[in-house]
Amino acid sequence: MFANIRNAIIVGIKSFKEDLYINNEDILIEQPKDKILGDIYTNVAMLYAKKVGTNPRRLAEKISEILSENSVVQSVRIDGPGFLNIKIKNNYWQSKIGEIIKLGSNFSVTPLHAGENLNVEFVSANPTGPLHTGHARNAVFGSVCANLLEKIGYNVTREFYINDQGNQIKHLARSVYLRYIELFGQRVSESQFTSDMYCGDYIKDVAKAVVDKFGDKFLNKQENEWLKPLCEFSIKYMLAGIKKDLADIGVVMDVYTSEKEVCNRNLVDKALKILKGRGDIYEGILPKPKGTIAEDWEERPQTLFRSTKYGDEIDRAIKKSDGTWTYFAGDLAYHLDKFQRGFTNMLNVFGADHNGYVKRLKSAVSAISDGKANLEVRLYQLVNFLENGVPVRMSKRKGNFITLRDVIDRVGKDVTRFMMVSRHHDVMIDFDFKKVIEFSMDNPLFYIQYAHARICSVFRNFNASFKKLTDEKIRDADLSLLTDETELDLIKSLAFWKERVKHAAKAIEPHRIPTHLRDICSLFHSLWNKGKSDERLRFINKENMTLTFARMALLRATQAVISDGLSILGVTPMDEMKPLDENESNKKSNAEVTEDKKDKKDRMKLDEPYYSISLPEDGFGFDNPPIKKD
Repeated sequence: MFANIRNAIIVGIKSFKEDLYINNEDILIEQPKDKILGDIYTNVAMLYAKKVGTNPRRLAEKISEILSENSVVQSVRIDGPGFLNIKIKNNYWQSKIGEIIKLGSNFSVTPLHAGENLNVEFVSANPTGPLHTGHARNAVFGSVCANLLEKIGYNVTREFYINDQGNQIKHLARSVYLRYIELFGQRVSESQFTSDMYCGDYIKDVAKAVVDKFGDKFLNKQENEWLKPLCEFSIKYMLAGIKKDLADIGVVMDVYTSEKEVCNRNLVDKALKILKGRGDIYEGILPKPKGTIAEDWEERPQTLFRSTKYGDEIDRAIKKSDGTWTYFAGDLAYHLDKFQRGFTNMLNVFGADHNGYVKRLKSAVSAISDGKANLEVRLYQLVNFLENGVPVRMSKRKGNFITLRDVIDRVGKDVTRFMMVSRHHDVMIDFDFKKVIEFSMDNPLFYIQYAHARICSVFRNFNASFKKLTDEKIRDADLSLLTDETELDLIKSLAFWKERVKHAAKAIEPHRIPTHLRDICSLFHSLWNKGKSDERLRFINKENMTLTFARMALLRATQAVISDGLSILGVTPMDEMKPLDENESNKKSNAEVTEDKKDKKDRMKLDEPYYSISLPEDGFGFDNPPIKKD
């Protein structure tokens, strides 16, 4: 219907200017907040009137004429300067129920980008410590974005970039070594830990693992004898913990790419050769930045990338004063690697503190791909962790911080995932450990899960009294019997699900999914409550099984949409939950706490490589091909 309406609108617009190109997907159709105005509305007449050389009202009248001839349209009303408010026939809405039941999770698929490859890079935490709460939002946001983008046809590769070289890795190894010699009785003072080193308790765990594997091999040895092996071992150990935490929050990466391997393949030199050939690398002096002094600025001749040519504010340094590459040079190489692997579509998820890095990175991708690749970047704000409204403080360097593992163990995977995408990524999240597990209709996840569980309870009651329902049977139900206003409101909201998912994916705004799920569940709970006071609206009516089957079909479609939405969020639907009056006895509510008991003792295989670097052979060279095929 949505495509049908859009096509009719385009015909109306082109009747004024036939050669005007209009993308069907650019025609926005929405549900009006006031039901009196109709089922759907569009402001397209005001957007295109000037382009076709007429006024909005006249264009709206022409579109209205064409829409009135459409078989699914009941009426069209023009309001204000040219708003088109459209009423759709009830039989169309009712017909969507069978389609939703038949297609299930595929109902929300719109193959706008079928066959296109997309790389989503997220988390990419330095392997110098366990994942903390900032990484939690990054991990969930990136994961849900990937799920959404698959809904519009992309072949998505989820990628983690391991920053496994540089001074921070050496500082990690030195920190581990101090705890290592301490285990053999040597005295270590806290003053030996410089400000660049790591002194959280997790360093002691790494040191114990070193002893288990190497014994006293490095005891009383010079740094050049233990630094490299401890760097490699520490990265493997920390990365194993990171992978475990990600898996327990429902995130499994397709590819782990090593910064060290990218550099070993001389990709920085290759990237610079490409840019030099285009005249984008030169020797010059950067102007002194206004305000805060940038790390990569020095008043001296430098090797610079002409990033202003591609939309950046200033050109960027490629080499440091000591002759080593800047971090930005490494990013040039890494994104060249992505491009050579066949990715012309890329999405990177960063914390808000990377705001100043976005333009230079987008300019780099445009330059190294000669404009053939596109990079989108999404920045997310912090999460404020609270305990009954009181802020919980943390300090990363000292190791006194809330880890992702702490959060998972406290409230479970499902609650964590839901909360991390419950707000727009530009907005801070207040995550109160007490409130997020409350058995309360004020808790949005409980509200949605309770709707799903209530539907499951209706099916259990039906199956206990009658022959077990099949989807084939309820798909053939007489859906024209669903005429109550609340029933129709729910059906319309379900029919809009595909549009909601598509727009959330195109905008890369996962928070729209829980918002629309809550709207659907609100309508369902309203229908449930009306049935409690009005027997005519109860789902199971033994005196009218034809109507009962129609309502079972509505419930099955509602269940399918809720389940699909939770699947996009990576949350497990609940089939059964405790009633609201049993809250007090269940402190943890229905949070699914995921714990890998088999690997609790042996958290890693230290002899395995900690990366799977990709090679540009035949377009793709992943150790584990990330492309999902039908």
